Amino acid sequence: LHTINNNAMMPSSSHQNVAVVAPTTDAAGPLSCQDVSGISIDVPGVTISNHTLVSSYTSTNSNWGNTLSPYWAARVYAELGGYRFSGIPLGKENEWMRNLPTSAESKPARREALKSFCICRRQRHKTWKQYKFFHSCNYGWGEIYQTIRDDTRSALDTYMKSKPSNETDQVFGLLGKDDWLIYERCNVLQHYEHGFGTLETYNVIPSE
Repeated sequence: LHTINNNAMMPSSSHQNVAVVAPTTDAAGPLSCQDVSGISIDVPGVTISNHTLVSSYTSTNSNWGNTLSPYWAARVYAELGGYRFSGIPLGKENEWMRNLPTSAESKPARREALKSFCICRRQRHKTWKQYKFFHSCNYGWGEIYQTIRDDTRSALDTYMKSKPSNETDQVFGLLGKDDWLIYERCNVLQHYEHGFGTLETYNVIPSE
């Protein structure tokens, strides 16, 4: 684990470079993948009803990355497509993920960013329609990084406040309000996509 002087926390993957992109909005919306790319994608548990993207996905898997991936895929689709988000609680009762939002208001659609998200699985895998393992995509994360940062930190703060002070003092004493926490999943002998993070991984961290 590395602590880095900045103000948030967001997912990291050793095989991808996630670009932090200034939002460019589209006047029209909401927009679907079919609208912008001519294809439909399979985000686990997601249906679209009028102006709301509804997610029935949840998981109690102890692997954080695999549990969070479909959740954030749905959130990316909703935010870039201009939809309201409506979901259900994620994870186990006693885990921090339970505090991630189950609803979010819509934001202006971003056509080009949505299009990149919609086709990213096709660029990497033959089973490109399936977004169960969305963390293998290079697009989407960077475009909504502020949402990921704010909602993740809020969920962690809420979780930590529910714990005894003798546990939380150790963590809060290590991490300051301007620190980032990056999780390295080094698994090179067991999974071809996991190794040490490259230097480019840290480019997502704003300098100020």
